[in-house]
Amino acid sequence: MRAIRAGALGLLLLALGAMAIPGTADVPPEPFLSMRDLRVGMEGFGRTTVGGDQVRLFQVRIVGLVDNPGELNDYILVRSSGDLIREAGGYAQGMSGSPIYVDNKLVGAFFAAFLYDESPNPIGLVRPIETMLKLVGPIQQAVETAELPPPSEEALAYVEIDGQRRRVEFVSRPPSLEERRGNPDVVYAVPMGTPLWVSGLTGRALDWLKTGVDARTLERFSSALLPLAPALAPAAQERSFLEELQRGFEERYGSALYPFAAAAAQPGLFDGDFAPGRPMAALLTNGDVTLGGVCTTSYIDPETNVLLACGHQLFLTGSANLFLAQARVIDTVNSGPISFVLPQVDREQVVGAVLQDRVQAIGASLAYQPRAIKLTARIQDVSTDTVQDLTVNLADAPNFVAFLVFASLLQAVDTTINRIGQGTMRVEYTIRGANLPRRLLRADVFTSFSDIALFGPLQVAQIVFLLQQNEFLDPELEWIDVDMVITEPVRLLQITDLETDKETYAPGETVRYTITLRPYRGEERTITGEFELPEDLNVRRLTLQVYGGPRRQQQNNQTQGIQYESLPELLEAIENLTTNDQITVELLGLPRPKEDANGNGNDDAAKEIRKLKDWVVTGEVRTQIGIEKPEPKPEPKPEPEEKAESEPSEPQGEEEPEQPEDSAPSEPEGDEDEGDEDEQKDKNKDEDEEGSQDGDCDQLFYC
Repeated sequence: MRAIRAGALGLLLLALGAMAIPGTADVPPEPFLSMRDLRVGMEGFGRTTVGGDQVRLFQVRIVGLVDNPGELNDYILVRSSGDLIREAGGYAQGMSGSPIYVDNKLVGAFFAAFLYDESPNPIGLVRPIETMLKLVGPIQQAVETAELPPPSEEALAYVEIDGQRRRVEFVSRPPSLEERRGNPDVVYAVPMGTPLWVSGLTGRALDWLKTGVDARTLERFSSALLPLAPALAPAAQERSFLEELQRGFEERYGSALYPFAAAAAQPGLFDGDFAPGRPMAALLTNGDVTLGGVCTTSYIDPETNVLLACGHQLFLTGSANLFLAQARVIDTVNSGPISFVLPQVDREQVVGAVLQDRVQAIGASLAYQPRAIKLTARIQDVSTDTVQDLTVNLADAPNFVAFLVFASLLQAVDTTINRIGQGTMRVEYTIRGANLPRRLLRADVFTSFSDIALFGPLQVAQIVFLLQQNEFLDPELEWIDVDMVITEPVRLLQITDLETDKETYAPGETVRYTITLRPYRGEERTITGEFELPEDLNVRRLTLQVYGGPRRQQQNNQTQGIQYESLPELLEAIENLTTNDQITVELLGLPRPKEDANGNGNDDAAKEIRKLKDWVVTGEVRTQIGIEKPEPKPEPKPEPEEKAESEPSEPQGEEEPEQPEDSAPSEPEGDEDEGDEDEQKDKNKDEDEEGSQDGDCDQLFYC
């Protein structure tokens, strides 16, 4: 009788496996069964989606219970069977999170499978539900207070399979044949939902996001970077911007990166609610560039609206702030050592926030909207009259944003100019943040004879990195707005000569200079200007120098030792750094300026800066000018001595005759007229000098 019942149960399970059930099927109340209540040999079923929008069943039988030290190392071994497993070619990446039920109660979520398991009934690993449920509390706490516990780590474990003790090693990629032969006692397990999917990136933007930008490429384009020492906490000093770009996503997170379909919300395409067995998406970005992971919903808490999925980590960040979006499975590909699903996600609608990313699962709240950083860009190619707009929403995850800004902007530039080659780029960007004291504004110009596309994206991404990693305050970035204008001609000016109108000057005189600029493939041009020497100048010689753009070696040496005291100081340093279109003229050798009551001197009195918009200026020239020694002031005449007593005195008693009023001494005639004439001459001279100064203004650049 027992055998007949077992056979009937098997037939029933096979029949259930062939059936398609709606994704909204009710889950029994109090649906949990803990690991301590499970026994080897128990049978049940799993729910998942491998194609289309319907949730289907597959059969499972418990073949092992692995109870290692620590809850995060415990898992359940099951053998799966049924039509769905055969159609998918075993387990498929994207099935992770599929809920597993025994006695109609949820025991956990499928999260990994053994590689090279060619059995028609492959072994899978199930995360116990009691471990996953521990994330519900922290997620609720995150919604209310945003205070979260730190992440935990996974450890290796041993299992007994078919009477043999084997060591389980979790890997992100299949090991080589040589590695497998060298470790015969190891079985390799791969999490089934770790692949990352991306849309909107192609070519080198996608390749570099996967594998990182090589150091030689970054060195070639290092002139795009500002010579700023990062304002990082001491523990984070080793994390430089260049190191961030050199490590691709696949290396940093052990996840393969594949292109996938991301669709705008269409009526009927993503109208299904989240339910156990349905796919879900955790996204780092959405919009024109969409990037994230897709796995299966395991459980939804009806009271807290907390969703648990995957049965394993995505990036293992602990506290997270990712976009929760709806997804669907187009089909499943039976390929190589492990199959994978082809997902499609909604790239416009965010329906919740993924707030926990840990070993046992990722957890999201359906009642919370994550903080987003909006990236907008307008790319214009003047040579081809092409304009492209970019809009990407970035999850506020500091470890990802800078690289994603770089990849998104590079993709937009490459698509707009549709070539790799020479050109000139002008970039202007504005960055806003809830905790920034003001908007950050900066503009710069770049030229290249080989690849103009990289310069603007590199500098913008560097500034985003510096702001997000600063040690003072979370900037809570809200909007990054970028405007790039690109032309194919190389607009480059080389400073070739610097001349003054005289070789020597007296103190108080005006030094007039002329700068000669030679453009790449063009006629020479000149710029004129002047400096007024101090009246009390007491030196024999001065140096007049002019240079274009930033003097990178000197500036770099100066900034390495700068210690920023606040976030406003960092903003000021970014905005005030020399730009490539800047030409600087300095008069060196002047006495140190006198300080005012606040201890500040006017150092700008001997410096003039001009912006030559849309041109990059290079080169440096110096010239010496002599200063005439001022003539010594005449010594004052000695006052007349008093008369000696021996001199005869005036006769007494005689009155001095009165003089008539008409005979009073008068001023020399003509003195008053001559003074007025001299004043008028000085006035005319000043007017002539002003007129000559206006006439010297260069016609190409503003004065």
